[in-house]
Amino acid sequence: SQYVYTLVPKPDRPIVWGKVEVAVNQARLLPTRQVFFDEDSVPIREQTLSEFKMMGGRVIPTRVVMRPLDGSAEFTRVSWKTLDFGVSLKDRFFSLRTLKSM
Repeated sequence: SQYVYTLVPKPDRPIVWGKVEVAVNQARLLPTRQVFFDEDSVPIREQTLSEFKMMGGRVIPTRVVMRPLDGSAEFTRVSWKTLDFGVSLKDRFFSLRTLKSM
């Protein structure tokens, strides 16, 4: 079974979504689904998280799919085969100059 949380931004904040509903697996306490709503509470996008596996000492979703709820067949899917959370990166790695050179 799942917990379902409704996240609503504070008034007068520059937030794109009117609210986000997040479903969380009760046993693992990991998110399985998010639905993004516009300012009129119309569902616009859905993100599903699945294929949970142990990676880098953590259980994580290794498949994330984002799809618009407009009836189109479009979607974006991201999958991970391996992850390493112990990578050491210098602060300058995230500079604009470094990111543009990649």
